[in-house]
Amino acid sequence: MLTVGPAISQGLQAAVTSEKVLLLTTNYVPMTAEDRWKDYVCQDFAEPGALFQTSFTALRDQTGNVPSE
Repeated sequence: MLTVGPAISQGLQAAVTSEKVLLLTTNYVPMTAEDRWKDYVCQDFAEPGALFQTSFTALRDQTGNVPSE
């Protein structure tokens, strides 16, 4: 059974696995605009999965005549 202490209920972040709380932190810092941009570029263009997912979805839709117009 996973027990969450009072620190979690007070808004602190925690990394939780199946049985224990690994880390409590009170010094959360949101991403800057530059960090967000780098994350966007890496996730959407640098990862091979983004290219393959888009390509295969478009190929499937084109060969399946989706939408039918």
